[in-house]
Amino acid sequence: MGRSNDKFWNYQGNADSKNVGYCLTGGGDCVGINSQVFAPGVLSYWGMPFDSVNDAGGALDPKVYFRRDGAPTLRATLEIQLSTVTVEVNEFGWFETNSAGTVVGTKHMLFKGGGVPPGSLTPDPVGATVVFRPTPYFGYYFSDVSEDGCYTYTLYNFNDQSGCATHNIVVFATNPGNSRSTYWGEDPPGCGDGDCNLTLVKVTPIGN
Repeated sequence: MGRSNDKFWNYQGNADSKNVGYCLTGGGDCVGINSQVFAPGVLSYWGMPFDSVNDAGGALDPKVYFRRDGAPTLRATLEIQLSTVTVEVNEFGWFETNSAGTVVGTKHMLFKGGGVPPGSLTPDPVGATVVFRPTPYFGYYFSDVSEDGCYTYTLYNFNDQSGCATHNIVVFATNPGNSRSTYWGEDPPGCGDGDCNLTLVKVTPIGN
């Protein structure tokens, strides 16, 4: 990860709070939370071209969505769920879209958050798994419970409409370009209002 990309993953640019890269590699703030045994290591992230020599580029892609390969069933595992405010844990799920990624259709919750108002629901525990079969084209979302449940999508142009304009999701892949790749998706933290959140979900294909 180049310095140009730190803003996507650090706690509001706070160098003392380690970004998701440490959780993927089992170091930094994630030691003892996502151990070396389960951490996937260094992974490629879905973003715009990055020039590592000149430390330039690497911006987020504003249109991230997936095409289901054949008819696989997917397994989602909640790997990490961190928040500085216990009751303010975000909901995470997937949504239906079309082949052009121009609509946000029906949303399907995968992991329950703390509810709106915060603390009205009990979040799903780390380690929870859900098996699901998405529509032919789909993306992922989270609902920020501390901001009246506004929605953040991997189709970022819809975030303004939901009230989550400055929010984003980062996607990592174990084998980019392979339709059978395992994906790790992160709801990056944000500490502007004191509710730093970090959610890391692993999605793996389990059948055809």
